[in-house]
Amino acid sequence: MHIRAFIPTYQKIEIEFEKNFTVFVIDVYVAGRKHVTKKRYSEFEDLHKKLKKLIWTPEFPPKKVLKWNAKNLELRRLGLEVYLQGVLEQDEPPRHVCIFLGITLSNSMESLQIENIASSSHCMTGSSHQSVLAFMGEAFLHEEKDSSSDSITAAVLQGLYSHENPR
Repeated sequence: MHIRAFIPTYQKIEIEFEKNFTVFVIDVYVAGRKHVTKKRYSEFEDLHKKLKKLIWTPEFPPKKVLKWNAKNLELRRLGLEVYLQGVLEQDEPPRHVCIFLGITLSNSMESLQIENIASSSHCMTGSSHQSVLAFMGEAFLHEEKDSSSDSITAAVLQGLYSHENPR
């Protein structure tokens, strides 16, 4: 299963009586569904430390920045996006990436779940011998929502996965 991730923006977080910080908003796309998570630079840095022991990793954006202005934050956002996309080019991303993105992949097409990952070394994507129906291209990407009200999707899924043979 192919995982795609983009970092379209960042947000300044201001908490009373605490130091302000920045989070990077990550749009994660799996099986045509969108999931959004937010991570601090330090969380990316922790992920990088874990991954460089397991796989080849792209260049990680440097920690030292002299001034925190919009231009430098935008450069960091872009660097983190390129890094994350490089990591996701692996055939099967390590489980640390799945944990970081807050996803679990299962055998079904309704595969985006937010939960803890089992202790396997890679994201759980099911058996490699199972038939898979996939749609390529961004035209089928949509935000995750309550699908019980989507009668078209329900009808298509019933038609595709119905076990009864029409005569």
